[in-house]
Amino acid sequence: MPHDARSRRPWRATIAVIAGAAVVLGLVALLALGLDLRREVERSGEPLAAAADRAAAQVNPARPAQAGGVLRDTGYSARLIGPGGRVRVQTGPAGDVWSRGDAGTAAAIATTGVTGWTLRDGAVEATRELPSGATIVLRDRLAPGAGTIGSAGPPVAAAVAILALLAGALAWALGVRRERRLARLTAAAQALGGASPAIVISLGGIVGSQLVANQAFATVPVSLMQLLSLIHI
Repeated sequence: MPHDARSRRPWRATIAVIAGAAVVLGLVALLALGLDLRREVERSGEPLAAAADRAAAQVNPARPAQAGGVLRDTGYSARLIGPGGRVRVQTGPAGDVWSRGDAGTAAAIATTGVTGWTLRDGAVEATRELPSGATIVLRDRLAPGAGTIGSAGPPVAAAVAILALLAGALAWALGVRRERRLARLTAAAQALGGASPAIVISLGGIVGSQLVANQAFATVPVSLMQLLSLIHI
């Protein structure tokens, strides 16, 4: 069966390289964005956690006035919540800081493992439970856009896509080059193989003439080879 020496386009390898590069580059980009987001939020979260620790050590839940003074001195929006969940004292700017929900998935993953504070949607929160069963909660609003991937997401995604396509183009070029080289080698081998019968017949007659005294029998080996090949076919 003749071998097809035509160059076969390496579609599968190219697609696999593009997909693999996109996954790897995407993970690296998400890691970089997550670390940057975490550093940005820690600038607000760490001081808030320290203020919550100081307030928890000083506040007296049984004395709302004293508790209000301690919470006011933190400089943050703060609440003293009783064991039953009722807000007993609230200080600091109110606004919409207390209506902030949970952070997005990417932001939550980026701040996984932090201690002392948590990330909300556009705010950071520090919660401390007191021995009496009451809880103090401090919140600090973040700057607009902080705590989210925000506008950095689309450019990073575009860069990942471009790099993945470049990697696929390189894999395509290398694959085509390899296939073309293989095709040339296959064509050369086929040409050599096609010329072998003529070479065998020519050399067979010359060698046979050197081996026998009667030159009439010089081509007998070659003739027998051809005859047997016809019988085999």
